[in-house]
Amino acid sequence: TLELDRRQRQMCIRDSESANLPLVVDPVMVASSGRSLMADDALGAYQGRLLPLATVLTPNLTEALALLGEASDSTATADELAERLAVRYGRAALLTGGHHPVDGVCTDVLFHEGRIERFEAPWLDLPSAHGTGCTLSAAITAGLARGAALPECIASAKRFVMQALENAMRWTSESGRELIALQQCQRVTQ
Repeated sequence: TLELDRRQRQMCIRDSESANLPLVVDPVMVASSGRSLMADDALGAYQGRLLPLATVLTPNLTEALALLGEASDSTATADELAERLAVRYGRAALLTGGHHPVDGVCTDVLFHEGRIERFEAPWLDLPSAHGTGCTLSAAITAGLARGAALPECIASAKRFVMQALENAMRWTSESGRELIALQQCQRVTQ
């Protein structure tokens, strides 16, 4: 399971508080299937202790709504949600849009330093691909560790994820289900 117990969460938070390092928090609260991936008591720890330490939050739409305590039928725009997250937690917020393409484009919206910035890429129809959000946040982390500026890290990470999707390995299981594994062993090209 992806859930951390209370002791593990407290250790992660304590270590993050003392490390003074860039921290990318991908909440990983809800699977694309809609299944909860978080223990019931974890949301409060995220909101009260971990998110305020983050350099950037990278939730998808469902996770953003949960972090803001809003209903799933909210009419807020991606720009509004990214700004509300950034204001509430005092950190940059990147609302990832891969699950909600518009006109064949998936747009991630960053609210950082008082302004909105968009990162767009063509949407690829790969419904059984999983792990794009985790891969994106890991690639952003790598860029921050190199000392790059946040928008530059996000642009590079977005290219990395797109290349991982474009070069994904595919096969069919014995049950006939298509399986897709992101190709994460690569160099990012411009």
